[in-house]
Amino acid sequence: MFDGASQFTTISKLHFKIVLEPMSDNTLAFIYDLSSNGTFINGSKLGRGKKQPLNNNDEISVSLKHLKCFIFSDSTSARTLYPPEVTSRYTVSKHLGRGAFGEVKLVFDKEHCEKFAMKIVQKKHFPVVS
Repeated sequence: MFDGASQFTTISKLHFKIVLEPMSDNTLAFIYDLSSNGTFINGSKLGRGKKQPLNNNDEISVSLKHLKCFIFSDSTSARTLYPPEVTSRYTVSKHLGRGAFGEVKLVFDKEHCEKFAMKIVQKKHFPVVS
């Protein structure tokens, strides 16, 4: 057994479940904590038998805060924020940073699951040249 294997003994056979629940105007994803030792959303413990709506890029950890196992991706929000040239090829994930001309996002290539950084440049910072 490798170092740290004992921390995995606290993971339940059925630790959590994610369910899509239809609402009046859209569908929301909820996470249900089914564990004995805790499910964490962005570092905050949910609690056995409790549920919480999930937001895009929520990080889910099991048993301990640092045992991250899943990042929830809401593809509907990405389709409205980014052009099809981006969303057809990449899954847009979390915010990595911001600079003078825009922000940087973590993206994953859908075909090869490779990670890339995507810089979003604000056009308003550049003068129009005619």
